[in-house]
Amino acid sequence: MIKEKFLSHVFFKPKGTNPTPKADEYGIAKIGFDDNSNIYHREYNASILIEQLDQASRNLKIHKPSSFFEFKFSFQLNRGYSLERYFFKQIRRSDFYTFNKSRAKAILLPATPYMYHVAGSFLAKLYRAIFFEKKSRVNYKRRRKRIIEFFLQGAFKKWRFNNIKTKEVKTPILITSHIPGSGLLNDTASDIQKDAILLANSSDNKFGPFNFKKDVALVCNLDYKMPKYAYDVRAFSKLYGDRTHYSSFIGDIFDMRAQIYSKRTTQCKWVDHHIPFKDYVDIYANSKYYFHLPGHAEWSPRLFEGMFLGAIPVILYQKYILPFSDILDWSSFAILVPESEWENVFDILSQIDEKRYNYLQNNLKSAIKHFCYHKKPIPGDAFYMTMLSIYIRQKNLSGISSNTETQR
Repeated sequence: MIKEKFLSHVFFKPKGTNPTPKADEYGIAKIGFDDNSNIYHREYNASILIEQLDQASRNLKIHKPSSFFEFKFSFQLNRGYSLERYFFKQIRRSDFYTFNKSRAKAILLPATPYMYHVAGSFLAKLYRAIFFEKKSRVNYKRRRKRIIEFFLQGAFKKWRFNNIKTKEVKTPILITSHIPGSGLLNDTASDIQKDAILLANSSDNKFGPFNFKKDVALVCNLDYKMPKYAYDVRAFSKLYGDRTHYSSFIGDIFDMRAQIYSKRTTQCKWVDHHIPFKDYVDIYANSKYYFHLPGHAEWSPRLFEGMFLGAIPVILYQKYILPFSDILDWSSFAILVPESEWENVFDILSQIDEKRYNYLQNNLKSAIKHFCYHKKPIPGDAFYMTMLSIYIRQKNLSGISSNTETQR
């Protein structure tokens, strides 16, 4: 898989690598706020958002302690799951950072089991390779991997938060890219997790301690080139009549995925294997809709990649919070289908006419700038929107307005 992605990136080089002014609308060179009030909740518009981002950058001061062991959070084996290193790096470069702990209103700490998960998987596979273990029970493999994960977590136990006095600051912030494996997360941060704001990939609460009222969902896609690929294939120039199919990159077919798969129509392209990256981009760029289906968890970089390429996301969820849903009205640029309506999803889509579709796609084009990360963050992009979400939670930890929560 990794080799295939590498070769695809080498041989598929988009023309949009050097942005032009037209490419700017995808958030490549700089962010500009379109005053498209349709994508925001009633209490927001572009001007209010700019004002609140300015307030957040002036008032939210975050301290990030240094650590010799920070290297272990720099693994990036894919284009979106692991965000720890990015946020640690950008915090120190941003207006939100303060070196003085006494001035800090929040402290950013690593609290992820994801790195233990990656290292555990690698060492478990290495063990099988060394001992030529070709066949073994799935449960046995998983148990061995979990034992390795907990061993690694224990190896860094002395370092974890021993030198951090969280009472020195108002709010601890824990960042993790992987909610599944919550036993690791609970053990890693049990002493401060109760009062902390958890930053985690756009998430549900099926697999761990994600709290809809105080925690912040991250945009889990760090592929800076995706908007450039979108510009190269003129993704947003392809409207209703130009898009020929529905798509889904589904991985394992089980549970709800299997139910939707069994009801698929001739319009559907269901990809359950790795394909060349150029084909991946082409499928999305020619999709009217793409299904974002919960699997082992309800988050994936693919949610945002499809959005970059102009396809309307069809998000099927149980208990799920989407990034910036306290600010952005996701229903204005996505189709949100709660668990009770899953069986009717194809009927729901058949009732959307060309006018409604173009309305959703136009809003998506305006909203996409808020889901882009940049090597140097720009006000309004995914980094700044995450900081604003933290600022809002810190000001009002009592809850999130019911009309901004995607949970049903």
